[in-house]
Amino acid sequence: MNSNLPKPAVDYLRHLRQALSVLPDAERQDVLAELESHLAARHERGDADLLAGFPAPDEYAAELVSARALNVALARGSSFELGRSLLGGRLGTLASHVCVAPLLGAQLVGFVFLVLAALKPFFPASIGLFTRGNAFSALGAVSVEPGMVEVLGWWTIPLFLAVSVVLLWGSTRALRALARRRLRQGAARAAALR
Repeated sequence: MNSNLPKPAVDYLRHLRQALSVLPDAERQDVLAELESHLAARHERGDADLLAGFPAPDEYAAELVSARALNVALARGSSFELGRSLLGGRLGTLASHVCVAPLLGAQLVGFVFLVLAALKPFFPASIGLFTRGNAFSALGAVSVEPGMVEVLGWWTIPLFLAVSVVLLWGSTRALRALARRRLRQGAARAAALR
């Protein structure tokens, strides 16, 4: 650490180092070295409060760890990891929960349609779109009651597959877009501190 920095800045870096203990050593050292250079530049300019605009060390560390989790989830491409990263951590807000929860629900429904399409050949009379008389009765897997008729037949398979693909692809694209937006917002906040 830079011994030329005032005590509050040195204390901030020490607390941040402890709060970033969940990160790998190399990554933690990079973050601390970059922040220390910014604080040193502020000190050389003669800024009175070197820590102006910086959140508490624990909050700053939580933002950094959340951003790292989002980057990892984006790189892996897993919808589950994207959803977990968007919902958790410092960057998780009520607005993100309102957006992410329905997208994860769409993922679940898409998966269910995929499973139903795969099971249709094994249970042809129990999976599909069912009517009773002229009215819609059920969609999916049902215990067929008297008067219920499955109307799609084998067209259930391509229809359910198409619905599954649209739901899974669309919700994954939306989750990735939310993650990239969150990362841009975090980068903008970090740039404002410099």
